[in-house]
Amino acid sequence: MRQISIIIILIAFLVVNCKKTKPVTVDTVTTSPVTNITANSAMTGGTITDGGNLPLSHEGICWATHPQPTISDSITDGGFGYPDFTVQLSNLNANTTYFIRAYAENEAGVGYGNEISFMTGIGAPTVTTAAVTSNQSLQVVTGGEVTNSGGDTVTAMGICWSVNPHPTTSDSTILNPNPGMGSFVDTISNLVIGATYYVRAFATNNFGTTYGNEINFTVSDVGTVTDIDGNIYPTVTIGSQTWMTMNLRVTRYQNGDTILNGSSGYDWVDSTTGAYTFPNGDSINNEAFGKLYNTYAINDLRNIAPQGWHVAADLDWQLLELYEGMDPADTGAVNVRGTIGGKLLQGGTSGLNLVNAGALDPSTNSFLYFSSEGYYWSSTNFAPGLNWFRAFNTVGGDPGPIYRGYNNWVQSVRCVKN
Repeated sequence: MRQISIIIILIAFLVVNCKKTKPVTVDTVTTSPVTNITANSAMTGGTITDGGNLPLSHEGICWATHPQPTISDSITDGGFGYPDFTVQLSNLNANTTYFIRAYAENEAGVGYGNEISFMTGIGAPTVTTAAVTSNQSLQVVTGGEVTNSGGDTVTAMGICWSVNPHPTTSDSTILNPNPGMGSFVDTISNLVIGATYYVRAFATNNFGTTYGNEINFTVSDVGTVTDIDGNIYPTVTIGSQTWMTMNLRVTRYQNGDTILNGSSGYDWVDSTTGAYTFPNGDSINNEAFGKLYNTYAINDLRNIAPQGWHVAADLDWQLLELYEGMDPADTGAVNVRGTIGGKLLQGGTSGLNLVNAGALDPSTNSFLYFSSEGYYWSSTNFAPGLNWFRAFNTVGGDPGPIYRGYNNWVQSVRCVKN
C-alpha cells in the first residue's frame, strides 16, 4: 500500500511539472486614426489586442517629426484604458508633419502599433530663444530662430525683455528689420549692473504671436567704469584704447570737490571756474546725453574723469581716427576731415556710440544743435580757455566727416582708460 501511494505522488509530480507554461510576450497594439487636427493639436489613440499574459504598466502615443518614433521621443500617456484608449496630442507646431505610434508596455518590454503620419494645420509660427552671450559693458547679445513659419508669412520677429518673468511685446522689445525664417541676433543695451532680466524671442504672422523659451541673466560689471558719483559707464576696447561708450555725467572731481552747476546765473564768458550744464538746458537729457562741461573743468588738475581714466586728449582722438580708417595725413588736419564720422556715432561699427548732444555757445548763452550735432572735448589745450575738440554732424553708420578745431564752448566729454 505504501508503495502504491509513492507511485501516485510521483505521477502527480510529473504531471504538474510537465504541464506547458503559457508564454509571455510584449503587448500587441494598433494605432487609431488621427482626427480633430488643428494647428497645434490632434486626437488619436490605440487598441491593445493582446496583453502578452503580463500586467500592463503603461500605454499611450509616442510621436516625433521623424519616422518610427519611440518612447524616447515625445509621449502622451493614455491612462489605463483597456483595450481601447484615446489621447489628445497638444503643443504641436503648425504646418508640420508628425509621425505617431501607439505603444503598450509590460515587464516583457514595449510593443508598438502601426505608424501613422499627419500634418497639422496652418497657424502661428514657432520660435526659439538664443542663449545670452557677451554679458559686458551693460549689454548682452541674444536673439532667436524662427524654425517654422506656421505655413504663413512671418511679419515680425525680435526679442522682448523685462525685469519680470514672461516678457511680452508689451515690454521692452527690439524688432528685427528682416522678419522671416531663420536665426537672428540682437543686442540689448543700457542695462543695470546686478539686475536680473528675462528675455524671450517672438515671431508673428497672421495667426498670432508666439514666444520662444524664456532665458534669464544677471548683468555683469565686466566692461564698465564707475565715477565718484556712482554713475556707471559701459566701455569698449578699440585697438589699443579703452573708451567710455556714454558721455560723462559726473558732478565732482576725483578728490570729491564739487564741480559748479552753471545752469543758472553762471557767467560762461568771463568766469574761469570749472562748470557744467545740461544738453539743451534740460536736466532730463542727463541720462542719455550726459553733461556739457567748460574747458576749465576739463583742464582742472583735480580731474573730472574716474580714477585710472582721463579726459580724451587730442592724441587719443587721432589714434582712434587712425584705427577706424582715417587717412594718416588727415588726423592732424584742422576743420573737416575724413569720412568715418558715422562709425563713431551711436549705431556705428566702432561701438563708441557718440551722441549728438549739441553744445552751449558762451558768447550768446545759447544752446545749439541738440540732437543734430555732437561736440566733444579733448583735454589738449590750444590757448588759455581754448581746447581742441571734435564735432560730428552725421548719424550713426553713415559716412561723414569729423571736424577738428578749438573753441571755448561748453561741450560733451568722453574718457579713456590710462
